Amino acid sequence: MRLSKIQMMTLHFFVTSIFFYFEALMHYNIGKKGKIDIEIPEIKHNKKIVMIILIFSLLSSLACYFIEEIIHHK
Repeated sequence: MRLSKIQMMTLHFFVTSIFFYFEALMHYNIGKKGKIDIEIPEIKHNKKIVMIILIFSLLSSLACYFIEEIIHHK
């Protein structure tokens, strides 16, 4: 099965979002507790973390999509 460019961008978005979320949880806990952990913060902090991750995952996915378009059209 071959995925379309939009499907690949969507896949990239979700994979990036998941990895970024776990990374963000580790950074959050290092700042809070001084140790690496994956404890989920209270809902108001978690919402902020998720929103920032989704925005940057979207930007990352769009950048990859457009870079690939530029490379393949040369």
